[in-house]
Amino acid sequence: ASSVQILYALVNSFVTATMFKYLATLFSPNNRYSGQSFGWALAIAFIGGTAPLIAQFLVKWNNLLPAMYVSIIGLIAFLVTRPQKK
Repeated sequence: ASSVQILYALVNSFVTATMFKYLATLFSPNNRYSGQSFGWALAIAFIGGTAPLIAQFLVKWNNLLPAMYVSIIGLIAFLVTRPQKK
């Protein structure tokens, strides 16, 4: 179990190391803290807060539906945060 935790921590560090740099470039210095905290709070409240409830509801129909739910949310996040061509 500890090797799985170490692997998770390693993969998670790759994500978070780049995420905060990316978030800093999304906003101007005057709006950076407000923009990041507001976006982070909304994401945690709506996606993270409701995920266990939705997963419990989806498992009643099929055990794979929670994985599909998480995949769809990930796809939406990818499409929203990808760089836009100017």
